[in-house]
Amino acid sequence: MKSNSPVLVEIEYVHPCWCIETAEKNEGGKVVLLSTLYSTKTVEEGLFELEAEDVARFAASLSKNPHVRKLTVIQKTKSWALAKIAFDHDSLIVSKIMKTKSTPLSAMTKGDRDSVTVIVPSLRDLRALSSLMKDDTEFWLRSKKRLESNDALGLFNSKDFLNFKLVTERLPEKQRDAFTLASLKGYYSLPKKTSIADLAALADVSPSTFSENLRKAEGKLLNLFGSMLSRPPRF
Repeated sequence: MKSNSPVLVEIEYVHPCWCIETAEKNEGGKVVLLSTLYSTKTVEEGLFELEAEDVARFAASLSKNPHVRKLTVIQKTKSWALAKIAFDHDSLIVSKIMKTKSTPLSAMTKGDRDSVTVIVPSLRDLRALSSLMKDDTEFWLRSKKRLESNDALGLFNSKDFLNFKLVTERLPEKQRDAFTLASLKGYYSLPKKTSIADLAALADVSPSTFSENLRKAEGKLLNLFGSMLSRPPRF
């Protein structure tokens, strides 16, 4: 394996974090980090998917953890919720991942263990990440795959990706929430796993309102995708 090639790894670990603490106290509770929204020296914020028999109680339990600064529920049903959570820096493994300039793709907490899939820039950075995690984390490297080039890693620093990030961040909240909910619930799957009526019920709005918000978000994103596909990617 080339030492300077990016590596896709899956790591399972036990870390004294607020996700595990709360999941252990709520039978069947699951926390999935969908994306990191921002990070500073003291606080981080992420978009999370929550699952539990009583997700409102689960979210309330999470919000009471001393490491959680703010929890905002965006959409929810009885057993599922989409939430933005601001939390203390270094209280999740994601801060260690970001120190090595790695990119977390997905993370999940269930029971007493976490798992995360990460693109690490190189084997050297993987060793650095392992060294950081050894300080306070018991972990297992479940899989490791070398990526053929730096394209996958470079994509996150490309002009097109930055344009995409800029557009998505500037989408009005209702449009962004509609698109996120539709994506998570399989509206774009083949075959579709949900309908506008079902999504509107989850969002607690009329089908016409949800459809309009989703259509506007799709219009902005599809125009951007079209321009990205019309020329070779530049890294």
